[in-house]
Amino acid sequence: MRTALEIVFWTAAGLLVWTQLGYALALAALARLIGPAPSAPPDAGAPPDVSVIVAAHEEQQVIAARVANALTLDYPRGRLQVIVACDGCTDATAAHAREAGADLVLELPRGGKVRAQDAAVRSARGEIVAFSDANCLWRPDALRELVGAFADPAVGYACGQVRFVQAASGRSATNQEGIYWRYEMAVRSLESRLRSVTAGNGAIYATRRDCYLEVDPVMGHDLSFPFNMVKRGWRRSRRCRR
Repeated sequence: MRTALEIVFWTAAGLLVWTQLGYALALAALARLIGPAPSAPPDAGAPPDVSVIVAAHEEQQVIAARVANALTLDYPRGRLQVIVACDGCTDATAAHAREAGADLVLELPRGGKVRAQDAAVRSARGEIVAFSDANCLWRPDALRELVGAFADPAVGYACGQVRFVQAASGRSATNQEGIYWRYEMAVRSLESRLRSVTAGNGAIYATRRDCYLEVDPVMGHDLSFPFNMVKRGWRRSRRCRR
């Protein structure tokens, strides 16, 4: 009995070590062995039409800033559509989004974030659909970098990297990322070097419109999209920082 318990203990301990350290070391070794992913040749043609979709529930405090930020991204305005999908909002989210210049504001019954995103994609005109949380801001070049991943016709999904900041009174914004989050981002960078990622982030990601999947809301996009893209033969990429 003692031997069996020891086997169970050391097996469990080994799995914990593999999860927290071994996996990352294996990724680093494989990335070094395989080398950097070949970059797709630059597309000399016009950039694709993109619909940036923001699903929002009771976000009247931040939605105007989110829309304004999206409209000032370094991307041709004529090829950019900003959609705000209001998920059962009872506050002034929809009004503030329109005042800020959103191209399309959908006022939907309460159904959850994923169902609001589904409705927005059905109304989107972009070849690429990009998704953002209501309470985040993107760097000026973020969308162009994100869309750049799709110059490779094998890529069906691309995700950016989130940086957390919090402005302190009387001081400039300070980094609020913890050690584990930085470790997680390093692991995802290694995965991306191997032409894949295992999970996305709701603050900044995109997919081809004809790759979009209506998934179970319980799983959401962060976990469902990368997994299902691979099942359908598409590659995934992590590109830019928010």
